[in-house]
Amino acid sequence: MHNARIRLTLFRGDGGLYDEVDPYPNFIIQSWEGNNDSNFFNTSGLMLNFFDDAKKSCDTFSQLKSNNFLPYAMGALFAKKNNLNDCLINNCYNRICESTVANVFIIADGIIKTPALNQGCVAGVMRRYLIDCLKLEGITFIEGEVLPEELSQASEVFLTNAIYGMRWVKSVGERNYTNKISGLLHQKFVAPLFS
Repeated sequence: MHNARIRLTLFRGDGGLYDEVDPYPNFIIQSWEGNNDSNFFNTSGLMLNFFDDAKKSCDTFSQLKSNNFLPYAMGALFAKKNNLNDCLINNCYNRICESTVANVFIIADGIIKTPALNQGCVAGVMRRYLIDCLKLEGITFIEGEVLPEELSQASEVFLTNAIYGMRWVKSVGERNYTNKISGLLHQKFVAPLFS
């Protein structure tokens, strides 16, 4: 089985800024060959840190993925320059929002927690799927505010997105994490999607 990535980009009018003549949507559909590593759990772990040069707003449009969001691009460049796999972006209240390409989950005292949508994170497809799976299985989780300090009490951190499913975070800055629960979650809920 081969994976594929398909991106649907919607834009208003003929590309003008505020086109009153043609306010109707246009679209572009792009496709790429997918990455077959999505069905494998990354046992080496990702290395992350915080990108502090930008904060994400918590407004009506924060949940939408935009192809021109500069903090994501600058955060990705920061990660590459510092030999990181990705970096975390805080919201305007200095709470954890997401990474440059994924939603963030932490596990502390056996409880899974992720930033709520009102914290400015993108309403990711894999995020929603995993939350639905946790609800169906009766697994305790929280959607809410996630403070950067909570990373020091967390035992595990992982990222989700629709392209690679779920990735274990080995470290954020100097803090290291395990992957016992996240590995089980990947095996039970994510791997079957890509196999």
